[in-house]
Amino acid sequence: MKKISISLVVCILVLTSCSSNESEASDISEDLVGTWIGTDLVYEGSYETSLGGESHETIYHGEAYDITNKLTFNESPNTVVSEGSYNVKLEYTVDGISDTEYVEGEEFLENGSWELDGDELIIENEDLSDSKERETSIKILLITNDKLVISSTETVELKENGVEIKSLVKVTSTFKR
Repeated sequence: MKKISISLVVCILVLTSCSSNESEASDISEDLVGTWIGTDLVYEGSYETSLGGESHETIYHGEAYDITNKLTFNESPNTVVSEGSYNVKLEYTVDGISDTEYVEGEEFLENGSWELDGDELIIENEDLSDSKERETSIKILLITNDKLVISSTETVELKENGVEIKSLVKVTSTFKR
């Protein structure tokens, strides 16, 4: 089997979730505004590739290192600016065979506008490849004066050139002021 790059999946996937409570959103909004510096990022996931009737499942775990990500949340208007990057050490198992891959220069989010719906942070930005608005949903797990923990889960199904990929990814990120 040709090795299908894990970095393809990492580049495709980023963020999703749910909840709602307006008073919580107002409190969270006040706490969210400002600059947050990335300290930790963890990927957990799996994907299945199918080609010519043959399927292979990959389970992986990734941890970021050399994190230089910085998110700045502004209000009036609600914009988010994402700067920096991170590298990821991905450990994965394909059909019982384990390996490690290092992916460098990943970006966390794209710049855009933001809004809150309870503990759900919704980021909207323009997809430069087709000039359409794209929405990313992120669950706020914890927010204090100096710590922000967010998480997202995304399921993706792709079919291209006879290859089918089904993927489930959970990303949890921690930031400090």
